[in-house]
Amino acid sequence: MFKMIDSLLNFNRPKDISHKFFGVLRFSKKKYRNQCFWIGNIIFEGHPISLRIFSGKEAPANSHVDFFNKTVNNLDLLVEEISKFVEHSFEIWTKKIYSKDFLDEFKCVNLDIPMEGKGKNDWQITFARRLDEDFVFTVYVVNNKVESTDLD
Repeated sequence: MFKMIDSLLNFNRPKDISHKFFGVLRFSKKKYRNQCFWIGNIIFEGHPISLRIFSGKEAPANSHVDFFNKTVNNLDLLVEEISKFVEHSFEIWTKKIYSKDFLDEFKCVNLDIPMEGKGKNDWQITFARRLDEDFVFTVYVVNNKVESTDLD
């Protein structure tokens, strides 16, 4: 009887899926900004990146894969744009001069892939310091422009 009740309650909830690019993804029961998303991890340059892929109940599409590839393969361009936001915070926190080689000091650890895989929709990316993973910058992007950063 409990099995039947459980199956009825979860009838409309997508199950975990094995995506051909992203691997195993789990549908989140939670919503973020009133949007459903899939969560998973992918290995990039030898380390894991946690993903939140916004695609509603549908499995992520090719546009989500394209967004991921475009973002991680062009991190240097994103870093150029965020430098003005992170330089001062970095120097205060580390007592070091900000390195122009940000990606030598930091790695991508979290990435939101926006609805429809389009950068015009809000998304965020988080970088952790390679030597101290408790030191992170989260970059908030709105309409394809860096809106702000958050230092933890």
